[in-house]
Amino acid sequence: MRIPSNGFKLCLAALALGLGLWCGCQTTASKPKSWVANLRLYLETTPDATGNSMSVPVYRGSPVMINVEKSPFLDERYVTNAVVVGTTNIFAIKVQFDNFGRGLLEEYSTANRSLRCVIFSQYGEKKKFQQRWLAAPMFTQTIKDGTLEFTPDASREEADKIVRGLMNTTKENRKNNAW
Repeated sequence: MRIPSNGFKLCLAALALGLGLWCGCQTTASKPKSWVANLRLYLETTPDATGNSMSVPVYRGSPVMINVEKSPFLDERYVTNAVVVGTTNIFAIKVQFDNFGRGLLEEYSTANRSLRCVIFSQYGEKKKFQQRWLAAPMFTQTIKDGTLEFTPDASREEADKIVRGLMNTTKENRKNNAW
């Protein structure tokens, strides 16, 4: 029996691919589904003696201390979608909030023009978090559509982890009706 050489090569390639998929590749990296993240938005404020504000460092390379209210005005509970947009070297995180979050973002961006929205995140594997003050964009106009886009003080890989973790957290919260 004669087997055409092209058919044999094709069968061999299919067998190799099947074995590769069946055996899989074990790595030490965590699975994306185990990543979680939160996202907290704080409003810039003037220091006061009541203890309702704190000074935080933003931008790791050359930190800028910004005074913010101790309580965030918006958090991950109201996120409906998050993505990293742009290229490998120039990118941003784009976050979409639900109707309640959209209303808060519109209210705060209208009433606090020329103040900064300081963004904090904890992200990574459950119980192995990294945390960082990611950005401090200034409110220059009213944000009516519930979308906040900012350039994070993070690598592209970290931004991808933050977004993946944020989406996992959002999905889990919605599934459990956490709020």
